[in-house]
Amino acid sequence: MDRRRFIQTLGAATAAWPMLGRAQQPSLRVGMANANMTVTYPYISSTLGLGMFKEEGVDVEVVHGQNSNQILGLLVGGAVDLVFCNPEPVIQLVADRGASIKSVFVVQVSQYILTAPEESPVRTVKDLKGKRLGMASPQSGIDYLKARLMDEGMSVDDIEIVPTGFAGQVIAALQQKRVDAILYWSDAIAQFRYAGVKLRDLPKADWEKGLYQYVGTTTQQVIDTKADALTRTLRAMARAQLLTLVSPERTIEAFWKQYPDQTPKPDQRQVAFEQNMARVKQQNTIIGVGTNPSREDLMKFRFGANDASAWARMQENMLRIGSLKNKVDPSKFYDNRFIDAANKFDRQKVFQLGAKK
Repeated sequence: MDRRRFIQTLGAATAAWPMLGRAQQPSLRVGMANANMTVTYPYISSTLGLGMFKEEGVDVEVVHGQNSNQILGLLVGGAVDLVFCNPEPVIQLVADRGASIKSVFVVQVSQYILTAPEESPVRTVKDLKGKRLGMASPQSGIDYLKARLMDEGMSVDDIEIVPTGFAGQVIAALQQKRVDAILYWSDAIAQFRYAGVKLRDLPKADWEKGLYQYVGTTTQQVIDTKADALTRTLRAMARAQLLTLVSPERTIEAFWKQYPDQTPKPDQRQVAFEQNMARVKQQNTIIGVGTNPSREDLMKFRFGANDASAWARMQENMLRIGSLKNKVDPSKFYDNRFIDAANKFDRQKVFQLGAKK
């Protein structure tokens, strides 16, 4: 072989090496139940924006859906490997349809919030009788609503549900007194308050404490065949969850970096930053580590861990309101085998990243 041919052959082989590495690198398709990304999903935006998935050696593709039921349909059909969704449809699929799916990573420990304008006579759930309740849609949070009404001997027939949509529509409905109270999730409530709406949350029920709002769910087949990719993905997500607690500022910057179409114009940056900061700080209260955690708390917290009693209580709640037909062992709803490995990372480095200017 002459020198020129040798160099060409060597160059072709060298060029192929990175392609071979990419082909061998584990990959995972992640589905989100929401159509649009916001700063409140750092386990997606920060991991992508700061290259955490790449650092963990996994290629992650993110697919967006419209709601939990739809994205779970993609999971069961094999179109995606891991989805983030509400836990109630997971329970229904497992208990009533025998689906082989499990929660492997909890990201939000919270329930819906019933709240009313400060000047409203509605101060307790019992006060909702005969009143108009604003909801994103008639089905958004309906299981939670049924349970809270049942706690007080009422049903949805005792109130009027008014679809109030999102953002400005909700604020207008409150200001125009078209609704007496609203039922929304914590991030939405934080946005209404940031916009200046004075709200007073109705008292919570004892059974709500520690229940989940958003969980990472996969199939048994993915657990069996893509354990390595799943472990790497969840570890990157745990790192991002810690970072948002350590440095909300870094989380906002990573979000804008990953989604430049949502980056504000220079003259709007401060207002947008403050709004996003309010959302991130609210979201940080429902990760599960508690309010105002210390550095020591964050150093030992096990991100993503499922709790058997939480799943048992969620199932019991769905059974009592008639949203579930069958009762199964709560262990069928989750699998904690990846949690130890997902939490095995250098937390000091995350604190250092959060401290960078």
